[in-house]
Amino acid sequence: MSPAPHQHPGQLHVAFPGRLVMIGFGSIGQGVLPLLLRHVGMKAERITIVTAEERGAEVAREYGVRFLRMPLTRENYREVLAPLLAAGDFLLNLSVEVSSLALIELAREAGALCRPRCAPTTPCARGRSSCASQARRRPPC
Repeated sequence: MSPAPHQHPGQLHVAFPGRLVMIGFGSIGQGVLPLLLRHVGMKAERITIVTAEERGAEVAREYGVRFLRMPLTRENYREVLAPLLAAGDFLLNLSVEVSSLALIELAREAGALCRPRCAPTTPCARGRSSCASQARRRPPC
């Protein structure tokens, strides 16, 4: 596999043939994207960013990544994300406003891998409680 334009041949650590769906594209997402493209053997056109804000659209265009400005809600998250996921794909939740539990369930149904924003026992940015307790208080999306 030849490297994509933003990849450096000696820096690839793993090849990933699936698609990557990133939920949220704030500071962390914008910092992670170039690292993924540099160190993971995957083409930019296999990455889709789903976010509620226009912020980061220019960065996504610069890297040739699909940018979908679509706020996820309890009513639409399955409709928006299900067509983007299949077996072997990867769902990366970088949003603090979307329930990781709902996304884990959706990814599992599709046969995709999922990395939630944080593990159920780690502290969340928006308080001292864990993600699991916040998820109980928060709607699925």
